[in-house]
Amino acid sequence: MAFVLLSRAIKFLRQPSKAMGKERNSPPMQALHYLLAMLILYSVLRAMADAFFVLLVPDIDIVRFLIFMPPLHFLKALTATAANVLFFHSMAYVLGAKEPVGQSFKVVVYGLTPFWLLGWTPLIELGFIGLVFTVWTGYLMVKGAEKLLNLSPRKAILTWILSLFLLHMSLQLIEPYWPTPSPLYLTAP
Repeated sequence: MAFVLLSRAIKFLRQPSKAMGKERNSPPMQALHYLLAMLILYSVLRAMADAFFVLLVPDIDIVRFLIFMPPLHFLKALTATAANVLFFHSMAYVLGAKEPVGQSFKVVVYGLTPFWLLGWTPLIELGFIGLVFTVWTGYLMVKGAEKLLNLSPRKAILTWILSLFLLHMSLQLIEPYWPTPSPLYLTAP
């Protein structure tokens, strides 16, 4: 199973047009399985990467941290993905796409492949590397919108830019209220 998911991810990274074209008639449930597997991988790797920085803080119980953080990262990524699908499909619909939301779901889930595989690294926070990941993800989503939603390249690019803007603005509004681990919970007894 892991090999199948990894080979699928590599296809999206290496040949996005061809890979997205093959997904046109696939059921959205396949994309859901892919999403859940990638979310689990991302959440665990992100928590482990964060643990290296937590080791520098005195009195933090690393075991509690590693138990608590993967579910939190999973929920954050799942929420952001759901919002991304909502905004992407809304913008595609406004720009003329008549395909069902399942196609937009596949575009977003498969388009986020670079983030699922490498977004857990601390390097993603750096300006230039984050920009490269954003453009790479955007390219995959634009190719997916062309293949799965039958949008012209211009409309696909506009869909991605508008949905990215809406996603960024909504996450900026939600982030202050999002739960974060309490230092009291993570301190050693």
